[in-house]
Amino acid sequence: MKLISIDLISLAEIKYLRENINTGIEFEYALFYLLNDNRSKKIFFEEVINHHPYCDRIKKIIESTSINVLQHQLESNSYENYEVFLATQLDDIGPADIVLKCNEEINLGLSVKFQNNCSINISSRYFISEETILLLHNQLQTSANKYIQEMKSKFNSVHSWFRKRKKSNETDLFIDYLRDIVIDEWSKKSICDKKVLLDKLIHATSPIPFWILKFKNYKKGYTIEINQQPIKLIEPTSVLLTKEAKSNIGFRVNGILLAKMQVKFNNGILEKADGKSYDFIEDSIKMKIGDPFGSWNFSV
Repeated sequence: MKLISIDLISLAEIKYLRENINTGIEFEYALFYLLNDNRSKKIFFEEVINHHPYCDRIKKIIESTSINVLQHQLESNSYENYEVFLATQLDDIGPADIVLKCNEEINLGLSVKFQNNCSINISSRYFISEETILLLHNQLQTSANKYIQEMKSKFNSVHSWFRKRKKSNETDLFIDYLRDIVIDEWSKKSICDKKVLLDKLIHATSPIPFWILKFKNYKKGYTIEINQQPIKLIEPTSVLLTKEAKSNIGFRVNGILLAKMQVKFNNGILEKADGKSYDFIEDSIKMKIGDPFGSWNFSV
């Protein structure tokens, strides 16, 4: 997906934008709308927002958000007379969701957040080896079986607990064990490997400068918290990984919690099995073991 401009938007891009329901997309679209000129606003509203599943929410965010402070900050940093582009899921542009161009050059990326500080979804493979994952699959099979017994003991009928987001000691125990493995393997990484991974986590090598914009609720609508200087350097020798809360791993520097990573199943410890292949069957419901080795949320 390339950068999307209202002036050059195609039918395929319109369709893509209408159907995109990624987490937080309503805030990206609202800000994109607010940063554009009146002509582009009209086109974007009629072609995209009006046909989006979150249309009412996007309109509400637009109506209750002022970007005066942001515009002042942009002008103060010589970002004027810019063209606005959407960069949703465009990985080679850094963490930017919206890109501002001046004089035909990419000048600034805007990373849009709401109620979270997630800067990247990172594969577990950066933290644990394939060999370790193979070994963990055996433990996962045992944990999933114990999970079923736990749920049946607590809630009886499978219809009362399967895919119902019930709390589980077995799930917590597996995640805790997985965190131990991550922390142990981090301690064995070379300084060079740690630096490469840390640089990836904080977008230290982003091809363009970027600001982090965080929408925050207040009584009359939303304010935008602007971070013009996100962390770009973490010294790997000073980073200590720790357990935080139920499922997080902390990245501490000199005892200070700098960032967190949530170790999690992508879609629960058990998922619905649609095909012929399945791991368990309860009351005619076929289940497959979930994936805790996919992407994890890293937040600064």
